[in-house]
Amino acid sequence: ISNDGGCDREIAIRLGKANSAFGRLGRVWASKSISTKVKVRRYVSLVLSVLLYGAETWPMTKVTTRKLEAAHHRWLRKILHITWRDKVTNEKVRDLTQQGKLEDIIRERRLRWTGHVMRMAQGRVAREAVNWAPTLGRRRPGRPRTDWHQTVKQDISRGGVSWEQVPLLAANRVAWKDLTALCASSTGGTKS
Repeated sequence: ISNDGGCDREIAIRLGKANSAFGRLGRVWASKSISTKVKVRRYVSLVLSVLLYGAETWPMTKVTTRKLEAAHHRWLRKILHITWRDKVTNEKVRDLTQQGKLEDIIRERRLRWTGHVMRMAQGRVAREAVNWAPTLGRRRPGRPRTDWHQTVKQDISRGGVSWEQVPLLAANRVAWKDLTALCASSTGGTKS
C-alpha cells in the first residue's frame, strides 16, 4: 500500500510478474499435445497464484479491475489460441476454460480472508488494522480514494449484509462461507 492508500503500483508489479510467468510457459500454451484442461490448471497454479498474491488486501477501483480482467482474458485467449479476429466473447472464453471473472475470484478471496481476520482475537495486529482509522491530519480536497474497508462493504452489500453484522456472521464459519459464495458470484446477491 502506498502513502496515498492505493495499491496501483503493487497491482502493476503483480501484473508484470504474472505476465513474465505466463510468457515463460509459452511452449506449454503452444503445445497441441497438452489438453486445455491441463493448461488451465497450470495457468491457475502458476500464473494466477503469482498475480493474486496479496490480492485480499487490495482496495479495488474500476480502473484496476478493468486492467486485471483484460490481462486475465488475454491470457485465457492465448491458451485457447483465440484472437480478437475470431470475435469470441469474454463470456464464451470463460465458459470454454471454466474460469470465472477475475473480479469474482478476488472478491471471494477477500471475503474469505475477512472472515478469517474477524475470527482472530481482538489483540491481533490484523484484527486491529481492520478497524483502524487515522486520528490526526487533514485529508486533501477531492473525492477520497477507495479503500479496503469500502471495498469489503461493497462486497458484502451484494448479500444484503451491513458491516456491523460481519463479526457475528464471520464467527459462524458455515454462514460466512454461504455469504462469501453468494457475494462472490456475478449473478448472485442483490447487485450484479
